[in-house]
Amino acid sequence: MNNFWKTFFGSAFGAMVGVMVSSVLAVVLVFVMIGAMIGSGSESKAKPLGSASVLHLKLDYALSDQTNNNPFENLNRGEFSTTSKPGLYDLVKVINHASSDDKIKGIYLEISEVPAGMANAQELRKALVAFRTSGKFVYTYSDVLTQKGLYLATAGDKIFLNPAGDVEFKGLSTTFISFKRLLDKMGVQAEVFRPEGNKFKSAVEPFFLEKMSPENRAQTFKFLNTMWAEMVGEMSDSRKIAVADMNRIADGLEIYNTMSAVKLGMADSLLYKDQFISLMKKKCGIEDKEKLRLVGPGEYFDLVKSKLNEGSKDNKIAVVFAEGEIVYGKGDNETIGNESLCKQLQKAREDDKVKAVVLRVNSPGGSALASEIIWREVEITKAKKPVIVSMGNLAASGGYYISCGANKIYADPGTLTGSIGVFGMLYNAQGLLNDKLGILTDTVKTNRYSDFFSFARNMEDAEKTYLNRSVNDIYQLFLKRVSDGRKMSVANVDSIAQGRVWAGRDALGLGLVDELGTLQDAIAAAAKEVNVTDYSIMTLPESGDFWQSLFEQKDNTVDAYMKKNLGEGYKILEGFRSLEQTRGVQARMPFNMEIQ
Repeated sequence: MNNFWKTFFGSAFGAMVGVMVSSVLAVVLVFVMIGAMIGSGSESKAKPLGSASVLHLKLDYALSDQTNNNPFENLNRGEFSTTSKPGLYDLVKVINHASSDDKIKGIYLEISEVPAGMANAQELRKALVAFRTSGKFVYTYSDVLTQKGLYLATAGDKIFLNPAGDVEFKGLSTTFISFKRLLDKMGVQAEVFRPEGNKFKSAVEPFFLEKMSPENRAQTFKFLNTMWAEMVGEMSDSRKIAVADMNRIADGLEIYNTMSAVKLGMADSLLYKDQFISLMKKKCGIEDKEKLRLVGPGEYFDLVKSKLNEGSKDNKIAVVFAEGEIVYGKGDNETIGNESLCKQLQKAREDDKVKAVVLRVNSPGGSALASEIIWREVEITKAKKPVIVSMGNLAASGGYYISCGANKIYADPGTLTGSIGVFGMLYNAQGLLNDKLGILTDTVKTNRYSDFFSFARNMEDAEKTYLNRSVNDIYQLFLKRVSDGRKMSVANVDSIAQGRVWAGRDALGLGLVDELGTLQDAIAAAAKEVNVTDYSIMTLPESGDFWQSLFEQKDNTVDAYMKKNLGEGYKILEGFRSLEQTRGVQARMPFNMEIQ
């Protein structure tokens, strides 16, 4: 089955990929020519700070948990050098360090869209709020401010907008994309297998339903409203606008330009960018004719990173990042392979200087088998030293599976978690092959079910029974893992499971997590667990060298190119890709859910 879809969609998209190959090869050749220059490192090229500098947070790159070492992403083409693009963990450390750096007078937050999930945005916002306690300013300037950007901006002292710009404030939504009619037209039938009672396990719905099920609609409505309440509550406190008034503003689309945002108290003033820069110069105590030193987060990180991890090298807290879909095998830079993650956990466990482990999970789930293997590795590690889980944007289904056995679980209020459930899915392409394409098949077999999993015929009842038993067994194992880890009865777990997704705050009340807090909070809890106050951090996986990163990232660069140029069409492409990602029993979230 897997080979069929690879062949089919490989032909469909082959022409597009072929056009891109020459571009990718050209980029590689450029790197070959400038590799020596880049290899010298960017830290030595970072310009020193002046006496009055401002940390310029222009969030124009995807904010992952761990710092992205992709040389394609980090290349400064104008200067033939690389500049770091700090992930959330390092970015928070940069902001914290800047709060006590006498040369940094404040933060200039320049944002439009915020390329981060809700939980990561919440952690970044908390860091900005904490920065302000140092007495330094946080000013936002934007031409176009999206809703998540406005949420982040309200953490600062002032919000300045372009007079001709735009602001978005409308509430949260997510759109269900169904492939059912398309599959019908193609002559492909999805065979879906969910454990009895897993009515909330909605990842398979796009392939056999035209609309969301009532259960999926109910769970989505619940977690969207929980997340919206968190956002509006924090913004209400910052802007001194009642929550009821903020909801009225959103419901009435009362913010339709930057002037209306100022009138309603959601922003402070309308300025052009040159006027805003002059205002910041005055705030920093320098003359308008002088140049204001703006230092980006990557440049500042390169300048100060040697100071960011000061502490005892004999006492370490290992932070193991698990980010992406869970896959069986080694995985890559965009996925969590059970082999790779288990190796990192083993490395932390066997290092005598590591006193505790923080597992940072940001995953929609994936392979149930790989999740079980990782769960076991967490158990082995926990037997030797404490394991604290910190949940990011997603720690759902397989992401929750690998988390549930930890000593303690932290989540952000906007984390999406739970989704305790599994599914299996196969495809019958007989109609496509015979009726649409005129392709006929003829099979020779030794036993009745030798061609089990064949895409070229209808499934027999015995085969369906076999698969139903399989997904039910794995679901019961999943329930048992959660029951043991969370000290809850299996019946209790099942009552809040059945594939249902929960926001972090709701998960706290249900006992699925222990505390609401950031990654930094989880690290502090790990240190407290082992009674150490002087410690350093070891992050895993460790960064590879330039050339290793170059070749490991080549496939991801092609994906980034396609995502940029296909726009909304990329979501459709991802939906088709999911057809071949469902081999084996899956414990994962919906494939195409995006909250806006």
